[in-house]
Amino acid sequence: MKVFVTFISLFLICSFAWGQTSVKGRINDEKGAPIQGASVIAYPVGQNTILGFGISSEDGAYNVSLKNPSDSVQVTVRSLGFEIQSRVISIQNLTADFTMITADKYLKELEIKADPITAEGDTINYTTDAFAREGDESLEDVLKRLPGVEVSKNGTISYQGRSINKFYIEGKDLLGGQYTIASKNLPKNAVASIEVIKDHQPIKMLQDVVHSIDPAINIVLKEGVTVTGNAEVGGGVPSIWYGKLTPMLFNKKHQSVNVISSTNSGRDELSMFNYASLYDFLEFGGVMESNPPYLLGIPPIENNLFNKSEYNDHQTHVITTNYITGFGKGDLKVNIDAYDDLRFQESITDLQYFIPNDTIQIQNSQRADYREKYLKTRLTFEHNEKEGYFNNVFHFKVKDHSTVHFFITN
Repeated sequence: MKVFVTFISLFLICSFAWGQTSVKGRINDEKGAPIQGASVIAYPVGQNTILGFGISSEDGAYNVSLKNPSDSVQVTVRSLGFEIQSRVISIQNLTADFTMITADKYLKELEIKADPITAEGDTINYTTDAFAREGDESLEDVLKRLPGVEVSKNGTISYQGRSINKFYIEGKDLLGGQYTIASKNLPKNAVASIEVIKDHQPIKMLQDVVHSIDPAINIVLKEGVTVTGNAEVGGGVPSIWYGKLTPMLFNKKHQSVNVISSTNSGRDELSMFNYASLYDFLEFGGVMESNPPYLLGIPPIENNLFNKSEYNDHQTHVITTNYITGFGKGDLKVNIDAYDDLRFQESITDLQYFIPNDTIQIQNSQRADYREKYLKTRLTFEHNEKEGYFNNVFHFKVKDHSTVHFFITN
């Protein structure tokens, strides 16, 4: 009986020893430094059944116990940032060290698209890229596609039928009523989103006192945009030219929008000076510009049937520079506009009077040259906070008209 028990004990000990077969070694990088946390998996050669699994320790050592190993096993090592290493090891030699090779792994490109329209309180946010189209040049091209937003021929912007009372760029009112300087010249690629603020009261001190039903627009620029603008040059025959430069600067402390242009192509470069809001009216003390009287000759022709570029014969030179910066507890703003516009027009009339036995014909030919020189400078300091409002403006304006007429009657 004792012999039988001894035999059984020896069998169990041998079986246990065989079942605890393991593969071990160290895992280092290319410089010999140990790699911690690498996964080590042992498989039968050519199969996917896992014989054992382990994780490398702080010193890079691993020890994987094998279940029912065959003559050889395949050991695979994986670690984030390194190429996968795999080796077949004989059961006779179960020690294997691995040197991991750094791998450049890139995640697949992931495109995240923002909602085209979002709303938060009284503010509606339009994502610019959702409404921009190939061929768009300026912000105005995108504004024309926004639901609820309308842009008139002269560039004035309205929302749901009401004209905006402010046009902000990153929360700053740089241009006042002459915001078309920005909307017609700011590249659409520089704009991240357009915010429409409903019922906007621009004077913060009055926001809880005087209700406004007029909207405003705030332009949010793309991150990293500091200097932008466009340069355009064109020409044609006979002797037609067009040149325009629009350098712009934006950062946390300063904003500057500038336009320099010269043309005789018929393009209307003066519309950006034509619009004035109620706030501009009040700012200038109720004094608004009026067209000069034309006592003799023909007044400048305006035709709604055609675009101005199709009938305008003129030379226009324009420069406008606009700058705003923080100053004390408010904003200091400088706006300078100047242009020289020379327009040529001809008018021909042919009158026929039918009388008994005769016809009287009178032909009139008139030529008129109109020249307008304009300079406006405005220096503004504004403090606009909940606890108080202060606005001080210094401005002067010079506008000169001259007209020359020629009459020929046959």
